[in-house]
Amino acid sequence: MTATTESGQARALGHKVISVKPCDDYTLHIVFSNGEERIFNAQYLLKSQVFAPLNNIGFFKLAKPGIVGELSWPGEIDLCYDTVYEKSTPVKAVSPKSDMV
Repeated sequence: MTATTESGQARALGHKVISVKPCDDYTLHIVFSNGEERIFNAQYLLKSQVFAPLNNIGFFKLAKPGIVGELSWPGEIDLCYDTVYEKSTPVKAVSPKSDMV
């Protein structure tokens, strides 16, 4: 989906975070408002002082969608949904196993 800026240029509309499932390896399984499921690897955030609390896996697992569709943790720690979408990878569809004879 796209929108038009004041100058007439097309720009993509952000896909908001609607569901988050934290994993033990500092990744998040995220469902976006467009229905797409993606994996966000948050390990790069652990090096930043701003995101230092995420080094505690218990705290990391408190991730949830924020009130405007961002990725959010307690203590006003959040990440814009556009960044989360751009830095995540699509979940690959699992094909059903075929019966081998």
